[in-house]
Amino acid sequence: MHVASSEASLRRLRLWYVKQAFTVALLILCLLHECATDDPDPVTSITSGRVAGIRIEVGGKKVDAFLGIPYAEPPLGELRFQKPQPIQPWKGTYQATRKPTPCRQLLLPVFAGVRLNYSSASEDCLYLNVWKPSSACQTPESCEDNLPVVVFIDGNVFQWSDSALFANDPANFVALTGVVFVTFNYRVSIFGFLSLEESKLVGNMGLWDQNLVLRWVQENIKNFGGDPKQVTLSGQSAGAASVGLHAISPHSKGLFKRIVMQSGSPLSLVIGLFFRGAGKFTAITGALGCYNLDKTLDEQKVEIIKCLQKEKASDIIDTVQIVDFIKQMFSPIDGDEFLPRRVLSVDAFKDLGATEVLLGTVKNEGTVFLSQLKLAFPRFKELLDSEYRLVAILVMVQMLDIPVWQSRRIATAYFGGPEDKRKTPEEVERIFGEMFGDVTFYCPTQLVADILAREKGVSIYRYVFVHRPSYSLWPESFGIAHSDDLPFTLGSLVFVNDTSRYTEPLGSRGKKMLAAARYTADEKSFMEEISTAWGTFYRDGKPKVPLTGGKWPKYTLDESWVIYLEPNNYTTIVEPKRKICEVWKPVLLR
Repeated sequence: MHVASSEASLRRLRLWYVKQAFTVALLILCLLHECATDDPDPVTSITSGRVAGIRIEVGGKKVDAFLGIPYAEPPLGELRFQKPQPIQPWKGTYQATRKPTPCRQLLLPVFAGVRLNYSSASEDCLYLNVWKPSSACQTPESCEDNLPVVVFIDGNVFQWSDSALFANDPANFVALTGVVFVTFNYRVSIFGFLSLEESKLVGNMGLWDQNLVLRWVQENIKNFGGDPKQVTLSGQSAGAASVGLHAISPHSKGLFKRIVMQSGSPLSLVIGLFFRGAGKFTAITGALGCYNLDKTLDEQKVEIIKCLQKEKASDIIDTVQIVDFIKQMFSPIDGDEFLPRRVLSVDAFKDLGATEVLLGTVKNEGTVFLSQLKLAFPRFKELLDSEYRLVAILVMVQMLDIPVWQSRRIATAYFGGPEDKRKTPEEVERIFGEMFGDVTFYCPTQLVADILAREKGVSIYRYVFVHRPSYSLWPESFGIAHSDDLPFTLGSLVFVNDTSRYTEPLGSRGKKMLAAARYTADEKSFMEEISTAWGTFYRDGKPKVPLTGGKWPKYTLDESWVIYLEPNNYTTIVEPKRKICEVWKPVLLR
């Protein structure tokens, strides 16, 4: 009896230890990442009906997430290639508990052997996500918190966008800063930016989607504890360019107060100039069997659009996927209803729709895009090594629509003349990456800062992100690459190796590589400091220097201050690249 009793006691003791160990492990997991809670699911009412979300715990703080709220009718059939239509009201309670499926888009090559696979994406994709502190809104019917609101636009050259990617998840940012955060899907590639520059095919559909989200926020965000008068429109890459386009569009005026542009500005649209025109339109429609060679384009515009609206979305995207690289690219257009002014001009920025602007880049913006060119054109590296000046000129002519004489002048500014010492392949790649980064990101940012510094009532703040993540999957030669800042400014660093947050497009190899990534304690602190600085800007439009909490100096024409951001080191310097950006000025401001 005594022995049996002792064994039973020992089993109970072991079970107790197992339970305690599991509880401690779960607590640590919740503190580091996020966990669902036992609290009742959050519910609120919006103009379309009631919505229920989920309550999670991130870093020891509770956050409410409403995932996949429809904001527009599915853009199918006759609504394809048209402006989005607001979602109709629903009955009952909508379960906003899963991140939405991304919009139809091409496969995205990341590097050799790894790509984001969007074959399971959907044309029914116009959904948004809202995150808020759980402490906001004591009851579903009462919400008077008036917290600052962030609407974030992601994107990649307007061809790719996915609000469900772990890197775009702001749950930790909300836990750290106490803001209300909105992310969303919008149409990209051919579905978002096909244009014939005529009324039956409006173009800029993706921008109209974004505009509808901003209007949705004005109507509904108060029910999530947000203040519709304190909205910051923020974006990265093509999302940053989108932010700037809304700031100069008459249709988005009054829908936000301040803006953040990370690695992009409206002047980045210089890369889209060559992707416009009827030639590409006829090539795509002809491949789909929607173009009649016996008629002129003007004679069959209406018929072509009707034909395209009847095609399967998968057939359309598959057709785009197999045409040459140039014909795959679809970009916003100006001179239309949404952007009546010419974007690549000083006049476009008159009467800006924002009073405070935070904008910047990473140090080596162009290296990733040099890699993309190598993937798109197999002989690119070989040609670049042997004829780098000629290749640089051809890229400027073909992709940036720059005249040959001007391209020669710019190539000389970077590579020197034919009489100069020949560059090594390593030097060529470094210089080419710098050149591409300057024209598409750095100088569009610097020149917009100069333009806005002349506008009365607009406060400008600049930065350059100069930290290479310890977990970077890019080669060392890439330096601080495009998008390296995103996990720090969005607070999503803590999700980098959280496999529970990985979505289908990452694929097995991508997931495996990310799962092996490890960030340092210094990087986690750096992320918290950067998130706090961004959160301060979202709150009152006046960012503070991370770590010290000191005043972030304004960028003016007389004092063009830029803050370099890296762990434990925040350095204020005078704009260092004004001279080379003057070389690009005639290209970017035409």
